[in-house]
Amino acid sequence: MIGQTVSHYRILSRLGSGGMGVVYKAEDVRLERQVALKFLHKEVSEDPQALERFRREARATSALNHPNICTIHDIGDYQGQPFIVLELLEGKTLSHYIEPGPLDLKQLLDWAVQMADALSAAHVKGIVHRDIKPANLFITTKSEVKILDFGLAKLSRTKTYDADAEVTLDTVRLQSEEGALTQHGTAPGTLAYMSPEQALGKPVDFHSDIFSLGIVLYEMATGMRPFRGDTVAATIGQIVEAAPRPLREIRPEIPRKLEEFILSCLQRDIASRPEKTGDVLRALQELRDGDPSEPSAAAGGGKMGIVVLPFEDISPGSDNEYFSDGLTEEIISDLSKIKSLRVISRTSAMQLKGTDKDMRTIGKDLNVHYVLEGSVRKAGNRLRITAQLIDASNDAHLWAEKYQGILEDIFEIQENVSRSIADALTLTLSPEEKGEIAKRPIPD
Repeated sequence: MIGQTVSHYRILSRLGSGGMGVVYKAEDVRLERQVALKFLHKEVSEDPQALERFRREARATSALNHPNICTIHDIGDYQGQPFIVLELLEGKTLSHYIEPGPLDLKQLLDWAVQMADALSAAHVKGIVHRDIKPANLFITTKSEVKILDFGLAKLSRTKTYDADAEVTLDTVRLQSEEGALTQHGTAPGTLAYMSPEQALGKPVDFHSDIFSLGIVLYEMATGMRPFRGDTVAATIGQIVEAAPRPLREIRPEIPRKLEEFILSCLQRDIASRPEKTGDVLRALQELRDGDPSEPSAAAGGGKMGIVVLPFEDISPGSDNEYFSDGLTEEIISDLSKIKSLRVISRTSAMQLKGTDKDMRTIGKDLNVHYVLEGSVRKAGNRLRITAQLIDASNDAHLWAEKYQGILEDIFEIQENVSRSIADALTLTLSPEEKGEIAKRPIPD
């Protein structure tokens, strides 16, 4: 197509290609400026779903006016091939900069702030990108970040932050690009950078973009992705089940505050991630402009963090471990219903089973304020459960209690433990939260 004129755009050269189409450098002969023309692949242009995604990219991007989002100028059709006209950018994608290894931390934070600023602007308008990855983050020759390809974006049902706004995922075929694993016939996006909910084909909102941004920041800081597998199934398993390796184990000079923030974005539980993209932006600005050794209230949305260590089975027999693990899971579930708490997921907590780490290390690794540990002793139908709450910053014991009863009392004991922890942390439970904690998994 080089040398041809499409509408009033004269094509000058080919710039590259992606999963949806080919991009050319062109001249707008009317306005005498250079632009980028993105043509849909011919085989994809015959797919009604792909065409809708293409038009959605135009609508979504045209609704945004932000210096860190690639501007859309026009949309058209040439001999049955749809095309979109974008601002022409000079520079390289973030993939080029992280391929050799981790970035300078000052540069990382400067670019990260720009990324978060752009995402915050998109989320305010109800637009979720759903494919944040290095290949879609362009760095201009002036060191400005431009987010590319809102083709996977979906307008949510509201125009403001709403964690309950459902964004239905389309079923599309994805292409493999730049060595990043992709799925076929499932949720759109690049698997290596997907959130757990997206990888499982569940509805997503802006929290998914926050998780994907966390993956990108992790890779920028360490030179490697936090979730890696040799197959699609293995990668999904990593995203859904595995806890990321602490960044400072890979690169010790990373400030602890930066590590804590990135790990807060990578929480599998949506409620444990930063509450809003604006919180992400403010935390990154603090990291860029302030003292990185001080903890950030914005990381984790200002919630107190707690991890429930797997309760130790000290029963006479060796066949009651399932019981103590079940109690641990139920207490985690109960505490997760308290909105003012950020509770580490069961999967991450179970990885600490039998750990020899001290409380301070656990607190720093997981970015939590408190650690709950305990034991279960079951003899016949009798139960004795001990629990203690520890301040992870100084290893101080804040509260300890013993509970005794019979097996039929287990749900009441579980409820008492959860409420006692809330009291120890001076939390005020709403009537709804009290009701949720008091619910029984099975009828009495």
